[in-house]
Amino acid sequence: YDERTSRELEDAFSKGKKSTEMLIAGFLYVADLENMVQYRRNEHGRRRKIKRDIIDIPKKGVAGLRLDCDTNTVNLARESSADGADSTLTPGAAAVQPLASISVRPLPALDGQLVSPS
Repeated sequence: YDERTSRELEDAFSKGKKSTEMLIAGFLYVADLENMVQYRRNEHGRRRKIKRDIIDIPKKGVAGLRLDCDTNTVNLARESSADGADSTLTPGAAAVQPLASISVRPLPALDGQLVSPS
């Protein structure tokens, strides 16, 4: 999890809460702290295990955030949440931008030859 979500989860766990909600990559998730699973609030069928660990353990990645793989330290950027209240940017980290996936395919001509789009 990102730093903010980790703090929220640890706070809920420390207070003995059975569950807590969190916003991850634009989706609301429920963390069931009794069964140690997470699931989307509106999709109870797909569950993923969660576990507590030491804070500075190496991470594979953080959902919804791009990692800067060129440095030895992991720099995370969190651009905004639903209300924009937690907009922070780690120094040295690039801003997170949505990726546009556009596929361009050649247009077929009447005689069977391919024509490049202009």
